Amino acid sequence: MSAPAQHARAHAPLARRQGVQLAGDAWGKPRNPLVVLQHGGGQTRHAWKGIGQVLGEAGYRTIAFDARGHGDSDWAPDGAYSQDVMVQDLQRVLSALGNRTGPACSWALRWAAARA
Repeated sequence: MSAPAQHARAHAPLARRQGVQLAGDAWGKPRNPLVVLQHGGGQTRHAWKGIGQVLGEAGYRTIAFDARGHGDSDWAPDGAYSQDVMVQDLQRVLSALGNRTGPACSWALRWAAARA
């Protein structure tokens, strides 16, 4: 039997850029292969909760985070929400995870960021 998935809220050190803190959840052991889950427009990381739990229990380190201006992540004080800024946020999340790479799953609004 596998160990239960670990579920934890990510804090400011995970990804903070120009006053924007991103909120996130994690499942699975930190050393497991990484999967990043990104929600679509009008959604939050909670859209991925069930999938995150399943992937965590299947042996993956799964991260789902709220994009800036969504869910528990901060709104951008400068109004920066371009696709380029979203890609930079994803890069900061990956940097906080030790620049690990792995598959990214995304709903439509974030597909270009996930491909970066």
